[in-house]
Amino acid sequence: MVKRFKGISIIFLIILMVSAISIGCQNKDNNGTEENDDMETEDNDMNNGDTNENMNDEDATDPNNNDEGMTDQDQNMDIDNDALANSIVEMDGINDATVVTMDEVALVGIDINGEDNISDDMKQEIESKIKEEDSNINEVYVSNEPDLFERINTISNDVRGGNPIEDFSDDIAEIIDRITPKTK
Repeated sequence: MVKRFKGISIIFLIILMVSAISIGCQNKDNNGTEENDDMETEDNDMNNGDTNENMNDEDATDPNNNDEGMTDQDQNMDIDNDALANSIVEMDGINDATVVTMDEVALVGIDINGEDNISDDMKQEIESKIKEEDSNINEVYVSNEPDLFERINTISNDVRGGNPIEDFSDDIAEIIDRITPKTK
């Protein structure tokens, strides 16, 4: 009889533990409301809804818009930087240009036709063109060193890709330090 009682007691304890665990794992009832069910449905609707719901008309016309998460200021900066670079490329003797602007500073990397040094006249012409097209720019730093051109271009591409320009402030300061002894 004692053996039978022990067996029943063990079975009863196992059933009690399984019941306690299953009750503890259930969702809270929230006082009889179905708030959890509503939240799940709302989350699912958000994930399965129209992804263009919050886009303005301009974004809706560009199916390849990759500027998600960027502010209008960031997007305008990219357009301005590209426009600035394009205007510099139009100058005689310049094969390619890349521009990064931050606050009131512009970094300009250029590839010039077969010359190692930039003439002072060319630097002044580039500076004038940049300041003419972007009145917020007070300082312009120009370099034709291939490694600086690549660094400026990489920053420009990363910002265009969605990274905030502020993430590159140390890089920009370092580039300015390298250019400054040669230009000032």
